[in-house]
Amino acid sequence: MSDALNEWFAPARGDRHELLITHNFVIAWFVREVFGANAWRWIGINQANCGLTIIRVRSAKPPVLLTHNDLGHLPPDLRTGLPDNHPV
Repeated sequence: MSDALNEWFAPARGDRHELLITHNFVIAWFVREVFGANAWRWIGINQANCGLTIIRVRSAKPPVLLTHNDLGHLPPDLRTGLPDNHPV
């Protein structure tokens, strides 16, 4: 995962907006990194299918988690990947 962090958490010269479509575990690792949590903490972070996570990476400040697992773009019947008792 260090290769992914080096690529996606590297500050750019000027504004850069990129979309990364990836697996649940990669997003969990990135969220764990934003919070500076221990390496094993990524295991408990889960995302729904098509959940949006936005991380802001800046050159002079640490990364910031702007949103995690946002499903607002999906109608309730398409929100999948979370336990049945999870609120939608």
